[in-house]
Amino acid sequence: MAASKLASDNNLPVASACASCHPGGRRVKAPAKRQVDKFNHQLHVKFGSIVPLVRAAIAGKKYLDTRTPAHLDTTNSCAGCHHGIELSDDVLAASVFPLMADCLVCHNKMDPPFSCEKCHNNVPALKPADHSPDFLDKHNRMKDTLIKTGCANCHGRQFTCLGCH
Repeated sequence: MAASKLASDNNLPVASACASCHPGGRRVKAPAKRQVDKFNHQLHVKFGSIVPLVRAAIAGKKYLDTRTPAHLDTTNSCAGCHHGIELSDDVLAASVFPLMADCLVCHNKMDPPFSCEKCHNNVPALKPADHSPDFLDKHNRMKDTLIKTGCANCHGRQFTCLGCH
């Protein structure tokens, strides 16, 4: 894993490494394809554990996820991004993979769609369903209610409506 430079690399341990804790567990040949196409574990491992950074983001109310940060009560530096993987029986579960909120702890300068292309190949597929061709016109109407909870995932932590309008 520490030498991995591609998001498509299979970083799962050999079956014998898992068997000591998970006897008779199912054999996993390869991880499922995720929406992140470009990721370099080798580069990120050099920075060490992001656990303290995520804790600070949560304490400063800048972390965008609302899950309980139980995955941060560990000395396993991988668990900073891979939530609870050391306790999981299913290493392919989406819950053990990093969230956009984890990435935004460090990568917080957002300029969609350009910043999205740094990690994702198919950026148009990431666009929320409500971003229809008439989205800009619809959300500019003052009488329409706009729920902004997910906006920061693409537009950054410092996102404000007045930043664009």
